[in-house]
Amino acid sequence: GDRRWQFALPTEAEWEKAARGPDNFEYALGNFLSDAEIGWYNWKKNPDAAITVVGLAASRQSYQPNRYGLFHMTGNVVEWTQSRHLAFNKIHPYLDYDRERNDPTKPGLRVARGGSWYSASVALLQISYRDAFQPEHSTQDIGFRLVARLLP
Repeated sequence: GDRRWQFALPTEAEWEKAARGPDNFEYALGNFLSDAEIGWYNWKKNPDAAITVVGLAASRQSYQPNRYGLFHMTGNVVEWTQSRHLAFNKIHPYLDYDRERNDPTKPGLRVARGGSWYSASVALLQISYRDAFQPEHSTQDIGFRLVARLLP
């Protein structure tokens, strides 16, 4: 149509809202993660396992989306955000209009969220877990998802 869109990495706040879903879960698909529930996530206990990033077709066949319809908000790959790795304001931790935190032109470490198939511990699958890397960092278990923002 005649609408215009901006595609970008999500801010850390956008990523967390999408990951927690409308239920405000601690993990992408629930508040707890038992041994029986590990199969809901693309996570391997063996760091020597072959690369096992799962694409969309396989995800639809073998995994569940959260209630927003999003797959692998934790597990599969660690996901970049556009947000700089800064300390949180404890009173207002996610001010998305915080220009210092979300300015893509500012240098510094960027936040990555979600844990991956290769994460050393299942604890990294908890939504609140944050990691940070230089923007040029690249590994087999880090990726991204885009958000689409409707422009006025």
